[in-house]
Amino acid sequence: VTKAPRDANHAALEVGYGSHDTRRGVVDLGGPLGEGFGARLVGAYQATDGFRDFVGSERLFLAPSLAWRPSEALNLLYQLEYADVRFVHDRGVVAINGDGK
Repeated sequence: VTKAPRDANHAALEVGYGSHDTRRGVVDLGGPLGEGFGARLVGAYQATDGFRDFVGSERLFLAPSLAWRPSEALNLLYQLEYADVRFVHDRGVVAINGDGK
């Protein structure tokens, strides 16, 4: 879900490491740009080796948003999402006649 700009400056960073050499980083920053304008950028990156040999994945997500409030009655919001997902499609080994070797 794309997040709308806030009325105050903010910044958050999250870094994580997990099983199967999973690395993840998330950044969320933004705030007012001037009279009636605001911006926000949310980004995330994750890479993992996966629990099976040779089946890792890599993901990049960016979600910028811009807001303009020319009056109390009108608020314009532009939101964009970009995702790049790279992985090896793996459905396992097919067992022919019950033999999965």
